[in-house]
Amino acid sequence: MPEDSQQNLEKLVEEQTKQIYDLYQTKSKSFQNTFRILFSFALLFLFIILIPYFSIKIINHRIGERQNELQLQIQQRKQFIDTYKNARSAIDQLHSKIKRGPESLRDFIYSMSRQREQPELSQQDNFFIQQPIQASVPPPELRRDENWRKMQILQQVQHQFDDYQAILREHVIKPLQVIDKKELVVFDIAAIEAGLDTLQAAFANELSQNPDFWVTFTGKGEFYGSLDARIDRFWQVHGSGIEQQSQALNDEINRFQRAKAEFDSLLADLKVRETQVASRLNQIEFPFGKLPIGLNESIAVFPIVLAIGFLVLAMSLRDIIRLRRSYHRLYQRKDPNKVILTDEQIMLIAPLWIDPLNAARKNLVSLVILSIPFLIFIVACVIILYSWTLPGFIRIGESFNWWLYGGMFLLSFLLFLYGYRQVAMEVKRYHDSE
Repeated sequence: MPEDSQQNLEKLVEEQTKQIYDLYQTKSKSFQNTFRILFSFALLFLFIILIPYFSIKIINHRIGERQNELQLQIQQRKQFIDTYKNARSAIDQLHSKIKRGPESLRDFIYSMSRQREQPELSQQDNFFIQQPIQASVPPPELRRDENWRKMQILQQVQHQFDDYQAILREHVIKPLQVIDKKELVVFDIAAIEAGLDTLQAAFANELSQNPDFWVTFTGKGEFYGSLDARIDRFWQVHGSGIEQQSQALNDEINRFQRAKAEFDSLLADLKVRETQVASRLNQIEFPFGKLPIGLNESIAVFPIVLAIGFLVLAMSLRDIIRLRRSYHRLYQRKDPNKVILTDEQIMLIAPLWIDPLNAARKNLVSLVILSIPFLIFIVACVIILYSWTLPGFIRIGESFNWWLYGGMFLLSFLLFLYGYRQVAMEVKRYHDSE
């Protein structure tokens, strides 16, 4: 080759080498800026927006669940207390009925006396009542018999006691039996039922010992007074446990309400912290500027933006590896045997983040650092998808958005794989050219 042509070729190679190196420098600065912006954005968003926000939301959700449990427990205990109050009211009602017992019995006896003195009027007045059971009505001569009269009075007294007993069973014992939370019950329902049986036996014994109590005014008062006293002793024995239980439940309700008030205060604090996190979002610059969307939507698109940013970074790294390869080939044309212009000099003059001239283990740290955005992407996707499984968490987790954002997250994952593949392919070409 003529000397002039050789000189021109060398000059052209020199100019081409300089142009490629200048372009490499420009691309390298662009890569560094993209690297710095992407990593700063990813780490800041992860640690001051994403993790704090979802920590707040998860704590909020758990506090809400605990509040619901407390509310149910409070309602349950209030129902128990209402049951106890109703039992107490039933006992008061029973006392009132027993106190009216002598008067009620006197009215009954007076009504029987009128029927005996005016049987025709009685039959006329009660025709429609007596007609269905006419066969069981004794003849007038039997109705005037004293034994029949005594039997009717004792039956009336038995009816009164049956009425008292029904009040105890229906309004005291049965409501207490339906309380199935045995760990909350300190009284013995079986003992209360046994006490009612004892009360019935005592009444029968009192009636058998004094069947003519109704004859005198004081006899009626003493009989019903004795019955009232037995009811009172019955409740003193068994009602004390119920009163104790009611007080214990009231104490529990007060404790639960204090805990609920503390949870309300925590929720208010969490709301303030959530507002602070939202204000931080306005201070963070996305790689493509600020996004005109809310906090929930920004969090949902964060993995997508991260994947796009990483793809830009990977393409920039691919380009500077390609430029360094061209620069390397042209620069060493002056020293093909690499006696003076060695690979180490190339590495010093034009360094790369992942350098094909380095040993694989030396590039491992750089590769790990380059993989941080991908790790943050995985963490963000897991957190976001998990949050959508919590009931009432964010509206963006509705059915349609599950498919929409799930598909976009999958596409973002493919962008990461594509970026890694482009860099790996360029590194392989570099080795092949060597």
